[in-house]
Amino acid sequence: MSYYCNVEKPEDVFDREWEWESLAQFSRPGAGFRFGLIYGRRRQGKSYLAERVATATEGWYWEATQGTNRQQLGAFAAAWPELSGGGPIPRFDSWAQALQELWKASPPLVVFDEFQYLVESDPTLPSVLQTKVSRPAGPHVLICGSAMGAMRDLLAGSAPLRGRASLELVIRPFDFRASAEFWQLGEDWDSAARLHALVGGTPAFRGLAGGRLPEPGRGLDDWITGTLFNPSSALFREGRLILEEEPVQDRNLYVGTLAAIAGGATRRGQIASALGRAESSLAHVLNSLVELALVERLEDPLHGRRSTFHLAEPMLRTYRVLIAPREAEIISRGPKWAWRAARDTASAQVYGPHFEHLAREWARGYATERTLGGSPEKVGPSVVPDPSARQSAELDLVVRSGDTIVSIGEAKWTKAEVAAGGVSTLEYKRALLGPSAAGAKLLLFAPRFAPELRSAMATRSDVELIDLERLYTGD
Repeated sequence: MSYYCNVEKPEDVFDREWEWESLAQFSRPGAGFRFGLIYGRRRQGKSYLAERVATATEGWYWEATQGTNRQQLGAFAAAWPELSGGGPIPRFDSWAQALQELWKASPPLVVFDEFQYLVESDPTLPSVLQTKVSRPAGPHVLICGSAMGAMRDLLAGSAPLRGRASLELVIRPFDFRASAEFWQLGEDWDSAARLHALVGGTPAFRGLAGGRLPEPGRGLDDWITGTLFNPSSALFREGRLILEEEPVQDRNLYVGTLAAIAGGATRRGQIASALGRAESSLAHVLNSLVELALVERLEDPLHGRRSTFHLAEPMLRTYRVLIAPREAEIISRGPKWAWRAARDTASAQVYGPHFEHLAREWARGYATERTLGGSPEKVGPSVVPDPSARQSAELDLVVRSGDTIVSIGEAKWTKAEVAAGGVSTLEYKRALLGPSAAGAKLLLFAPRFAPELRSAMATRSDVELIDLERLYTGD
């Protein structure tokens, strides 16, 4: 597929259609601003994309490593002959000098990967770079990095590069549909949903699995025991390593907060109670985890100032809930024994909560307005007071369009076919919401439905049954 600048997306780049188009548009000759950022958490394929767009445009790609400023300048100088196509190795005494020579060479595009390492060694580099990218001539400059906060700070407040970028591209994990295709699961939607609940959409995890793929139609047990629960597999401790890579100060508090969320505490008060902390003391850690893209903050569609917090990286939950508590048993008794012991926990604390997440993602990104009953302007979980029960009733999904509740939903992860009870529960909750939800559609999500329920609901225009096949292929 080609784009406006006629840069073909390489065949070895899976998915990433709009990301590639954004990079190709940025790199086209004659583009206005010549400075852009591409960043995201590690193992999402940022470098893979950046290197390939540099190759496709005959640009330069260079990846920095940690070290002193002198070492980094030396490494850039050592790479110069290969980047420029020949010549002696120059000597650069400063980044001002290095950029001056780079501008003289003027490749169409230059990519500085792991840019945060360069800034750590020389905090003046953004100011030096700003003097170059502000001019109309010279190469397009794309900086790439994995330190989410550090990369965002380059464009924040009074930072020298603020207002200079024409591209700020965040590379995120594959969504659940792309992940199913990436893992080559065919039409085994049950395995696709479970696998996404366990490892999410990070592309590099397939490589960390040693290239071993689940076999479609045979379930996940063999893959889990041979890879995810295998102490010799790189995936085994990946959940622990994810946080260790991030530059946080009070690591115990960060780990504890993630553990509380993984255990089902999604509201600020619940998290505070699990940690034994005051609710007011959690603002910084929660904001930081959201900034690091490890936690997702969902606004409550019915209560604007109330939010819930959910793990944005499923591997963290898999490690905290399934692997870490059983690590000794996995090693001593073996992966198969440990996985048999963990199955019920996986269903209740991993598959179930993640299925609710998939329902919201589907409503937000794939369902039509006809299905939802309106535009999905606000999508999220909520609660509604239930006076007769003297407690609040949970809603897995609320979709609002303006002031109108256009649909509510329930996601039920169960082995059995779901019968009529789920619809009755939704009808009751719709009544609790009052006039604002009088016309709301009822969305019931389940892996599969009983034939009698499908027959009973066939004539109802206010009920939508979404099974796994529709979740992955329909709208």
